[in-house]
Amino acid sequence: LFLTGKKTRVDASFSNSGRVYALHGFSNTFNFMDSALKPPYEFNNEPFENVADKVAAQTGTKVIHDAPQSDQITRATIQSGQTGFQFLVPLAKERNRVISSDQQGNILIQQADVDSNSVGVIEEGNEADLISQEFQASFDDRKSFRSYKVTSQTPFGRYQANVTDKSVPEPRHTITSVDTQIPGAIEQVAEWQRHLQTIEDFRLEIPVVGWHAPSGDLWRVNTTVTFVSETCFIPDGFDLYIRGVRYIYGSGGMTAVLSVVPPNVYTERPVILPWLPATAIESTEDFLSQLEVEF
Repeated sequence: LFLTGKKTRVDASFSNSGRVYALHGFSNTFNFMDSALKPPYEFNNEPFENVADKVAAQTGTKVIHDAPQSDQITRATIQSGQTGFQFLVPLAKERNRVISSDQQGNILIQQADVDSNSVGVIEEGNEADLISQEFQASFDDRKSFRSYKVTSQTPFGRYQANVTDKSVPEPRHTITSVDTQIPGAIEQVAEWQRHLQTIEDFRLEIPVVGWHAPSGDLWRVNTTVTFVSETCFIPDGFDLYIRGVRYIYGSGGMTAVLSVVPPNVYTERPVILPWLPATAIESTEDFLSQLEVEF
């Protein structure tokens, strides 16, 4: 079994070559991805797993929890118009969780496995490497900030934390409001904001031939792949985390598109940016020397 889902879109076209219909499908999680949530709009003092189950139940979607029990959510408020996916993703990322789908089309919540063995090597310019010979990367400094401020308004007072990234020289600031009353939690959220912004700063999608990695396993989310690329300033190779896979079956055969990011953005460890050799962070000491946390 590859995946259980439904046909969600049909593209029709006509040309000199004839009539063509392109079918698009998605796992059974698509209602969870698209539908706005209904009341209750606030959860208090509940485990993350319970909140995820209740949110998914609104669209009749089952959740499979493949991770250790996480901490309680002191308070989480659903914003008007938020979908289940939009609401749960930030809560999941703060707990090192990754949301995807399993073969049966259920929501799958796993702990980010950034230390798994690489499922293969993709090397730029290697003619013997038939996995992929093209890719597109984007480095957008406008997604990065020097100061990450997080605030929380609770019945007991107003709290805030700041994380400063010295590798960003410009006076760029961002402010986020969260619902938390757990001591120390707001500081952790501030650190997470800096980590997660790396995902927005760097985007790399790699088209590959076939649906299976060199290891023989299906290309899947929550695995790592080694990428060797002069273009992306990583000539010695670097293990990147696969956060998204799009499978394609067309006239050219079976292909897939891998969406990858630096693995440590899903952990509390330093984020290593190998394509920035001048500011690369190679150790925890280097990382701490570039970050200032103020309470």
